[in-house]
Amino acid sequence: MNTESRGAIRVLCVGGDGGFAKRVAEFLRREYDDTTVETVAGAEEAWERLDAGGTDCIVSAFELPATDALAFLERVREAHPELPFLLFAEEHDEGAATEALAAGATDYVRTDRGADGEALLGNRVRNAVERRRARRRAERSDRRLDRIERRYGAIFNDPNILVGLLDADGTVLDINDTALGYVEADREAVVDAPFHEGPWFSESAETAANVRSWVERAAAGEYVEFAIDHDLPSVGVYRTEGVFRPVTDGDGEVVSIIVSARDTTEQREHERELERTNALLSTLFETLPVGVLAEDGDRNVLALNERFADLFGLDGDPETYVGADCPSLAGEAAAQFDDPAAFTAGVERLADRREPVTDEELSLADGRTFQRSYRPIELADGRGHLWVYRETTAESRREARLAALNETTRDLMAATDRDEVATIGVEAAAEVLGLEANAIHLYDDEVGGLVAAARTDGVREIVSEPPVFRPGNSIAWAVYEAGEPRVVDDVQGNPKRQNPETPIRSELFVPIDEYGILVAGSTAANDFDDGDLVLAEILARTLAAAFEQVDRGAQLRAREAELERQNERLAEFAGVISHDLRNPLGVAKGRVELAVEETDNDHLAAAERALDRMDALLDDVLTLARNGERVSDLEAVELAALCETAWNNVETGTATLAVETDRTVRADASRLQQVFENLFRNSVDHAGEEVAVTVGDLPDGFYVADDGPGIPAEKREEVFDAGYSTRTEGTGFGLSIVRGIVEAHGWRVEASESEAGGARFEVTGVETV
Repeated sequence: MNTESRGAIRVLCVGGDGGFAKRVAEFLRREYDDTTVETVAGAEEAWERLDAGGTDCIVSAFELPATDALAFLERVREAHPELPFLLFAEEHDEGAATEALAAGATDYVRTDRGADGEALLGNRVRNAVERRRARRRAERSDRRLDRIERRYGAIFNDPNILVGLLDADGTVLDINDTALGYVEADREAVVDAPFHEGPWFSESAETAANVRSWVERAAAGEYVEFAIDHDLPSVGVYRTEGVFRPVTDGDGEVVSIIVSARDTTEQREHERELERTNALLSTLFETLPVGVLAEDGDRNVLALNERFADLFGLDGDPETYVGADCPSLAGEAAAQFDDPAAFTAGVERLADRREPVTDEELSLADGRTFQRSYRPIELADGRGHLWVYRETTAESRREARLAALNETTRDLMAATDRDEVATIGVEAAAEVLGLEANAIHLYDDEVGGLVAAARTDGVREIVSEPPVFRPGNSIAWAVYEAGEPRVVDDVQGNPKRQNPETPIRSELFVPIDEYGILVAGSTAANDFDDGDLVLAEILARTLAAAFEQVDRGAQLRAREAELERQNERLAEFAGVISHDLRNPLGVAKGRVELAVEETDNDHLAAAERALDRMDALLDDVLTLARNGERVSDLEAVELAALCETAWNNVETGTATLAVETDRTVRADASRLQQVFENLFRNSVDHAGEEVAVTVGDLPDGFYVADDGPGIPAEKREEVFDAGYSTRTEGTGFGLSIVRGIVEAHGWRVEASESEAGGARFEVTGVETV
């Protein structure tokens, strides 16, 4: 039984009479227990299986339902150009199979060869899949080499560093020219051979054994540092120091090893000089509040201060790092950053370009933030590098708190009462500012002091009952009265403390204008700093604005409620008057009509006109009373059709109407119709029966215009007043009713002059459909 070691093979058999496909499937399952075979009848069902993924090879008959293997092959090649595709063909299909090979098929096998054909097809399936997998492994290997060379290219090309790229088993994949320069061997003799057998270690079996051990440790994921003394005929005595650095894939598996080393022979000779230089630099470094690292031209540490070591978690005395390889040191420090690769790449980039950089932002995995500055420096023996790292975590957190306070502002401005504002305020002080024990006290005129409106659980744990701060009895009242924030580092020694027995030690007080005060406490002394005070002041100003808005909203709601009550009383009054007057008015009109029939008297005609006017007045009074109600039953209304209906409801004589709109608006149809009826009636009554009336569009509404005498400019606002009329027979309520209905919709109406010099009424703020 043969079991492949590189994963199961999944074969999809398509078409045929089922006999040969079934025998092939049985053969593959029997001979290879890592092979799964699925058979389908036609191309469409096969295509569904391909979409689901996981297929390693297709075996297809030539004749398929509704198509043939050539068409199916063409479709497969468009989506899966490298997927193995084998045909099993009858003798008469052999010419077509040859054509399929030219079109991209992998291979074909005749079905009339019996068991040999099954075995042949099975072997060719596995060979095709293995060739494809081998190509993929080679491509991945090539990509890996390219990726590694890109990542470590600066080191690989550095003439001062000996670099080798090894496979995980220690086989040399590549070596740089610097390393080859130390031995009398060409590249072909080194590449593809075990690294520990290389010419660098041929003089010492012990060294070769050590190297082999270091390779094995690196292959297991360990970062291995080393130092080797060499004595080679071609070079002489020298010392190398370096590191075996494992390179992993996305799954954390070691796929290769970078070995890099430096010839440190001359470096030893310079150690004393470096020590003197480091002594001079350390005196300066240790006085700085930032992390500083200086390198020489070979990227070795000249000096670093304790602050640098603390920032990056380096163990031991900073002096122990003098002479260390800075790229390796950067690799150690990189582990703390969100993106270690980006950190080390940034270091290499800056050192290579030698271009000054100031305050470059960096983030650590533990949430800390830094700013990095770099400056190239000139040294007596070459060009060096100076790095400065400043921790900005506190600044970043302060900025984050400010951003969170901005989010809180939206919630505060949406609050509808003081209690809600106070609750949001104490939660923000606790969650955003870190003031876990805080409370907001608001001034109560009836109590004559500052009463707790909201407090956190932290306050409840310290103080069972919140105090009331009154004049003269507390620090809180003094701060409120003075209007100046204050931090008390230890209240125990303050004679104005509210409760002499309080467990609170330090307190923070911030007035909220005339509304009250924010108080935060802690059982530890000196627990609040200037940053806490500044942020608390920002929150207090936002709270004051929110309280002001709540008060204005309450006043507005009270005013609206009063207007609502007035409207209700007006409607009730109008209904009573209308009901009580209509009955006697109807009786009077009936008697006058009878009298007119019995006698011809001019006085009766005048009385009849007066009674009709009283009836019209009653209708308008009821309409005006109703106008105070905002409309709620909105629907889509076509203006053109509504205008025609309104025009037909008005006595217009020979007047003409031009409707120049096809707009649909959202409105109460019956009340909007009344607007048009009153405007049409107004035009006919004031301009005569020969008037021409036009209805047209505005960008956010409509207008009604006529070619009559128009309205004087000084009267255009007055015409909307109830009772205003220039005709003795008019009620004076028509345009007042128009404005009431328009405003009940939330719109606006204004009077102006038409193009013909007549009256023009513009209604704006209208929602169209």
